[in-house]
Amino acid sequence: MSAHAAESELARWAVSARAGRDRTRDRARGWLADADPRRLAAEVTRLGVAGASAPRLRELADERFAATLDAELAEVRAISQAAAARQRVASMAVLAALAAHEIAAVPLKGVLMAERLYGDAAARYSSDIDVLVRAQDLRPAVEVARGLGYGEPTDPVDASGLPLLHFALDGDPALELHWRVHWFETDFAARALARAEPGPVLRRADELAMLLLFYARDGLTGLRQPADIAAWWDRYGEDEVLAELRAVADEAPALADALKAGAATAARTVATPDPWDGRGAVTFAARLANWRLAGSEDRLRADASLVDIALAPRGEKLTTLRRHALISLPEMEGWHRPVAGGVVGRRIEQMTRPAKLGLRWLQASARVFRRTVRSHIR
Repeated sequence: MSAHAAESELARWAVSARAGRDRTRDRARGWLADADPRRLAAEVTRLGVAGASAPRLRELADERFAATLDAELAEVRAISQAAAARQRVASMAVLAALAAHEIAAVPLKGVLMAERLYGDAAARYSSDIDVLVRAQDLRPAVEVARGLGYGEPTDPVDASGLPLLHFALDGDPALELHWRVHWFETDFAARALARAEPGPVLRRADELAMLLLFYARDGLTGLRQPADIAAWWDRYGEDEVLAELRAVADEAPALADALKAGAATAARTVATPDPWDGRGAVTFAARLANWRLAGSEDRLRADASLVDIALAPRGEKLTTLRRHALISLPEMEGWHRPVAGGVVGRRIEQMTRPAKLGLRWLQASARVFRRTVRSHIR
């Protein structure tokens, strides 16, 4: 194993579920012998799991290796701590303001979840706050947030006035007000919000389902989402939750493929239990999973869109394909990555996007084919 592979495997080991770490601890020590602490610090930072992985890597390493790793991650740790402090204050202010206006709301992910799962708000860096409200409360929630100094959202909306997933409001930190957590559902999030527990916090099975959906929505890429799933399982996991998760999939059949693919891929990546034991998982999507974030940004985005199409309910596959391939100019203006050339550049991107995506999808399909052949040969 090359040194760089050793550091990637150590990053994955460090954010895996406790049972998986215990089973592979001796292998992890072997990877550690091939690893360099500076390269390891760079790798866990690149994968977005520096805070979650550092305590476990520190326990595994000798004193000298651990000291070098801590020194390399000191700046990242300071940035995460400062961001977590701001986000905690802002999260509580938003939730308090919504409650004062009798708007039911629950936080998604973020620092409040990090405190529960990792015991440390800075263990999970995030750049914004995510809050779930009911669809009918979305506009009133925006007005409440604007009263706290947040900007007016500019997200495209459908005929009913709803954005695809959420309204994004500029602020420090930014705020995303969700009415749903996945584009294949219209009522799961509302039901989950209605049965949320005091705190407010989501019911256990609903929170785990959402973590799996976020992972599937991200195209089964990276380690950030699997790390959360593993940390959640270590904190709350028991057989009863697996049965409840299967019930969630039965209750929301349009989400079943995304839930099964997320669970199967997380099981392989971070050693969490799969309530379906791989049965029913969309194999094509699972074979596109990319926890190492290998490849260019364009490849990662194209792979994620192809996973999304593969996991779409049968009647929504064409709609999902169009949503990824046929982008409107207002949607393009909301992209996090700017398109060079102003309006002309966006128009060119709009016109050439279907062909470029199609080529990326063919390349991804070829990779899946090769992996499938190799798995059968083995």
